[in-house]
Amino acid sequence: MKPAMPNRFELFLFVSTFVIYVALSVWNVINQKDINYLYFSIVIFCFVLVLNYIASSLINFIPYIPREICSVYFFGVAIALPGSTPLLLPIMSALLFLYWSWLLINRTSSKYSYLKWPVLSVAILSLAYIALYPILDVLNRSDFDVYVNERTLLANDDKTYPIEKFTYGSGKDNHRKAFSSEVTFRTRSIDASAELPEWSGFSGWYRTHYWGFDSKDLPVNGRVWMPVGEGPFPLVLIVHGDHAMQDYSDTGYEYLAKPLAEKGYIAVSVDNNFLNRSWSDLMLTHSLMGSGEMKTRAQLLVEHLRAWSEWNNTIQNPYFGKVDLSKVALIGHSRGGEAVAHVHHLLTNEKLTGIDSKSIIGIAPVDRQYWPKGKMNHLENVNYMVLHGSLDNEMYFAGLGQYGRTNIKNQSNLVKAAVYIDGANHGQFNSTWGQCDNEFYGPICTRLNLVNLIPEEVQQEIARFTISSFLDITIKGEFSKKSYYTNRKERDRLNYGVRTKIQFQDSSATILKDFQGDNKKENIGANNLSLESLVTLERYDVSHHLIWNHNFTEPHEKTPWVKYALPSKNISHPSTLRIDLANIRSTATDFTIKIDFEDGSEMTTSLESVGLLEGGYTRSLSKFDYIFGNSWSERAFETYFISLGTKSMPKYLTLIFNKRESGEIYVDNIGLL
Repeated sequence: MKPAMPNRFELFLFVSTFVIYVALSVWNVINQKDINYLYFSIVIFCFVLVLNYIASSLINFIPYIPREICSVYFFGVAIALPGSTPLLLPIMSALLFLYWSWLLINRTSSKYSYLKWPVLSVAILSLAYIALYPILDVLNRSDFDVYVNERTLLANDDKTYPIEKFTYGSGKDNHRKAFSSEVTFRTRSIDASAELPEWSGFSGWYRTHYWGFDSKDLPVNGRVWMPVGEGPFPLVLIVHGDHAMQDYSDTGYEYLAKPLAEKGYIAVSVDNNFLNRSWSDLMLTHSLMGSGEMKTRAQLLVEHLRAWSEWNNTIQNPYFGKVDLSKVALIGHSRGGEAVAHVHHLLTNEKLTGIDSKSIIGIAPVDRQYWPKGKMNHLENVNYMVLHGSLDNEMYFAGLGQYGRTNIKNQSNLVKAAVYIDGANHGQFNSTWGQCDNEFYGPICTRLNLVNLIPEEVQQEIARFTISSFLDITIKGEFSKKSYYTNRKERDRLNYGVRTKIQFQDSSATILKDFQGDNKKENIGANNLSLESLVTLERYDVSHHLIWNHNFTEPHEKTPWVKYALPSKNISHPSTLRIDLANIRSTATDFTIKIDFEDGSEMTTSLESVGLLEGGYTRSLSKFDYIFGNSWSERAFETYFISLGTKSMPKYLTLIFNKRESGEIYVDNIGLL
């Protein structure tokens, strides 16, 4: 029996799919600025067409199953390659099941007629699911109508600097004159072939063909926003993370770099595009991503600092003496966010003197992609901050790992902060990435829930204000700006009402209990808790997990509580107790705080007196999650400060859960200021 020729329905699928496929491929070509992607996509489509013909021929011999199911499946796969829009799956399902139900109603015997109703139901459900998508996109941002004014980052007494822009690089780049013929300064390239064995095969060949250099000749490229003045100025390097390599990421941080330059920072956006993914990686089976790539990103930053050191110390250079290399800040986004955390050690290992990386900032960073000497990366003698969004569709709050592994105890004038922003995503921290997290799967973000996503300009304004304030504290010593991190009401006002949770620690604080290696039985007492356990966050940092369920009609002695014995420390006149708390349930919670002092006195207050513990920020990342009510919250801590009103040392801290019948919290880093 010969396989049947394509019918009208299959021809319709072929023509419509081909049109959609070509449109998406052209869109990708425009987005990635690479015409070769179109040739590649046509080859893939022909391959899928052959597979479809073979599968259709085989399934044609199975009764009561339409062979068109193969066309729907394979053409759906074809469209998913350049677009990856889950909306196409219900579209194809609706077409298939409508056609199948028509066959069952009109052409099959009564023996199989009962199938028509479930098949038709699937088709109707698919159509209903499709109809919800445009409705959800109309709802996008409807509950967040915010006008962003041209708020300046400058305080009244700040000096405003005019700025000049220029680029530097190796002079080799097939697509960007800014890093080839138009560079102001030439830099030496580096040989990273030992770290990047994946730069090989077709993927490596095309990567070399596209850029004009290979892994033995990686450029040190940067875009500079330079304040015009006498100087010397602090240096800030900003490095992007992974994205489609042809859609250049280094241009996406002008919103941050330009205001910093106006404040007197030399801001440099570092180019790592040649390390990013590409369609030529054969659907990401042969990308550079890995420990070697991460180490290379960090090593390139070291080479940028080496170049700036040489220019700063060369009399003939126009920027001689203009750079204060004792005040260097490193900012990294995504994979760049982990890379900047490794530079601190590389500078020490390479014995680059006169360069001090005082502040490291990770924007939605990855973590533990590279383990120096087989160990997790730990930081000391450096300020650290991480920012993350509750609607990040690419990364969970991984930066909390590096935050926990940054030690500022017993060091002077250091701070660290973990900032969690409600409604922020991964991509809007970069102006070229936009709304569509996981964008490499396609330029259309139909699967993502955009309803609660804050506008890009708001997200970037919060990021640059938070980062600028942190740099002013850690680089310029403007310690009065710490209030932004410790006063939630003031912070919410400055952030246009967008909620943020900030975990903030000052090196002047004495941490009495951080649960690292703690003996729970000797130091912690508890009563009537549903759960009480020590949990490890990001394989390192330990916190105390508490769950209570309490009926207010029960006797007083059954009220849940936890009591911490605080070690005695020789601290002169402690004035404030600080504690990190996280609430992952959706509603705010409150409880009573009781402190017993060494002199026999005690004080009792409610958490509400310093601010309710907000509920976790809801994460419904996809439209599917939003439609069906699937949501969850990440563990994000907020630091609370409680005035003691006595000069005696606290001996015990008791949390009494008598304000809410149930709750779930995490406790960490109990200390004194």
